[in-house]
Amino acid sequence: MQISETLSQELHKQFTVTYPVSELEKRVTARLEEMKPRINLKGFRPGKAPVSFLKKQFGKSVMGEVVEAAVTEGSQKAISDNKLKPALQPRIEPVGSVEEVVEGKADLTFKVIVDLMPDFTVTDVTKLSVERSLLGIVRVIEVIAPLVYILEKPLAIRASIPSCSSRPRTCKRPSARSRSRTRRAAESCGKSRGACHSARRSRGCSPSRSSCFPGIRLRDARRQ
Repeated sequence: MQISETLSQELHKQFTVTYPVSELEKRVTARLEEMKPRINLKGFRPGKAPVSFLKKQFGKSVMGEVVEAAVTEGSQKAISDNKLKPALQPRIEPVGSVEEVVEGKADLTFKVIVDLMPDFTVTDVTKLSVERSLLGIVRVIEVIAPLVYILEKPLAIRASIPSCSSRPRTCKRPSARSRSRTRRAAESCGKSRGACHSARRSRGCSPSRSSCFPGIRLRDARRQ
């Protein structure tokens, strides 16, 4: 395996990792030798099939596993050997045809692109000082003041309208029961409504405010 640094920046590194075909073939052979005792093939005793025959049967699938493990190993080694602190998972970009690598016809070459964490020193929080700016308070007041005016305006309008208790009292219209009682009293006294009104006019009273009928008590009648 060969690792070479192709790009070096403060927060960005790039490496090229190469595995020759011979090294990949060795790893495939070792993997088949490890699997050989557990493989049973027709025409061979258990665990006695030759490796050359196993390569024809399982060579590509095993080579795919070897390539995947080599990519993981190469990227981790490039980071650990250079003592890097990646900010994200390293990106892997293959170089050349992957199918030829799996078939054992080309070397495995890929790029490892690493974004690094910036170096910084931790500051003691107890030694920091905080300054309070009045500009932020002024801006908050500018936003809240119109809202307060909008919320208080209906209250001011309701307060300007006089309530029933503050209005001057006026004579209430007699109820139906009171008017009926008045008519009965007029009939018993031998007076008609017109005669009573004439008597009230002669005394300077309002015709609609009769004090001669029981059940009606008016303010101006009490004043007389």
